[in-house]
Amino acid sequence: MKVRLTLRPSPSSRALFCIAVAALVAGGQAVGAETVYTTDLETNPFASGWTVNWGAAPTSDNFWTDATARSGSHCITGGGDTWASTTFAVQPMEYYSVQFYSKANTAGQYGMIGNDTLTYRASSQWVLNEGVSRTGLGATVDRVWFFPTSAPPAYFDDLTVRHISSQEAAQQLDKNYAAMQQFDFAALAGPEDRHANIPRTMQALTTGGTMNVVLLGDSIMSNTSNSLFETLVERMYPGSRMNVTASWAGSTGCWWYKEEGRVQSYVLDYDPDLVMIGGIGNFDDIDSIREVITQIRAGKGDCDILLMTGLAGSAMSPYVHPEFMLPIDPNGQDYRAALWRLAEEQGVGFVDMTRPWMEYIASTGRAYDEFLKDGVHCNTDGITIIGRILEAYFESAPEPSTAAILLLGVALLRRRPNR
Repeated sequence: MKVRLTLRPSPSSRALFCIAVAALVAGGQAVGAETVYTTDLETNPFASGWTVNWGAAPTSDNFWTDATARSGSHCITGGGDTWASTTFAVQPMEYYSVQFYSKANTAGQYGMIGNDTLTYRASSQWVLNEGVSRTGLGATVDRVWFFPTSAPPAYFDDLTVRHISSQEAAQQLDKNYAAMQQFDFAALAGPEDRHANIPRTMQALTTGGTMNVVLLGDSIMSNTSNSLFETLVERMYPGSRMNVTASWAGSTGCWWYKEEGRVQSYVLDYDPDLVMIGGIGNFDDIDSIREVITQIRAGKGDCDILLMTGLAGSAMSPYVHPEFMLPIDPNGQDYRAALWRLAEEQGVGFVDMTRPWMEYIASTGRAYDEFLKDGVHCNTDGITIIGRILEAYFESAPEPSTAAILLLGVALLRRRPNR
C-alpha cells in the first residue's frame, strides 16, 4: 500500500520529519535496491571486459595483483592511468549507489561514465567508499571507472553498484554531509519571496508534479548536477519529481550559447520547465545572459529561469576574496549585483551561490583546495556544499506554527480599542 504524505512542516521540524520518515520506510536498509553489478576481482578483470586507458594495453602501474587484497587474494592497482569496469545495464535518469574499497597514498577520482566524478579518500588501510550517481537521459548501459591521480600504489577491491531510489540517494547525501562541519545554509538562502519569479516550479513542487530541469553553463554546472540536489528538494515536497539534465560545454557561458542554434540544442530540445543558468564561464557578460533568456522565452514562454552566481574555480576562495562573503549591494558594480539586477529586470529567479559557498568554507577553517579535486572543480565535499545551498534555496518559507498564530491573535486583541 502506498501512502502519500502531504504534511508541510516548518524547516526545522521538516528535517526531523524527513529523517523519521526515512527511518520508518528504510529501517536502516536500502529499500528495493537492486544490485546491477558486483565483483570481488578474484578473476582476471581483463577477461571480463575491464579496460585500462579506454582500451589501451595495461602499463606497469595498472594491473591485477595478489600483492594485497581487501578480500580473497586479488585486487586491482593503478597509478596515473584509468581503470574502467565492464558495462552493466542501467535505466535513464535513475540513481545508482557505487560502493568499493580502496587503499591509496592520496585521494583520487572515480564515478560512473555517464556522470561527473567523485573522489575517494586517501588511506593506508582499506576503507569503504560510497557515492551516488545519476544516469543520463537515454542511458541504457554504464561503467564504473577509477582514476588514481598520483603515483602508485592505489588499490581497489570489492565493487558493488546498486539501483536505488531518490530517497535512498538523499540518505547517502545526508551521510556525506554528516561527516562534515554543519552550517546554517537557510540563513543565506535569500529573502522569503525568492520564489516569486519561478512560480511554475514551485507549483509543481508543492502539488507533487514532475518537471524537466536543465542546468546550462560550464563544467561547474556539471558539478552542480552531480550534487543531486533534486533528491533533497523532492524529499521536502513529497510526490514531486525533478528530471535534471546537465547541458554544458567546458569553459563556456552564455556568450557561447547565444550563437545560432545552440539554445535550441542545449536547452529547448530538452523541453525544460526550469532552466538554471550558472557556472563561472559567463565572464560577467550580462548582455549575453539577457540574450539567452530572450531566446529561451521565444522558444518556450512558460519556462521558469533561475540565474545563479558562481562558485568553485580558482578565484572563489574566501581567503583570497573575502569581499564575496558580503551581502549583495543592489547598486554595486560587481557581477553578483549586476546579475541580481538582471534577474529583477527580466522577472526571473535568482540565487546567490557565491556567499554561502565561501562562508561555509571560511567557517571550517579548512584549506580551499580541500573542496576541489583539481584546483577548479568540486570534489565530493564541494558538491555536498552545492546540494545544501540549493536545498535551502528551494525550501519554502516557514509556515507559522499554531503557537505563533495564537500569540499573534492575543497581540491583536490587546491592540483593539475598548468600546
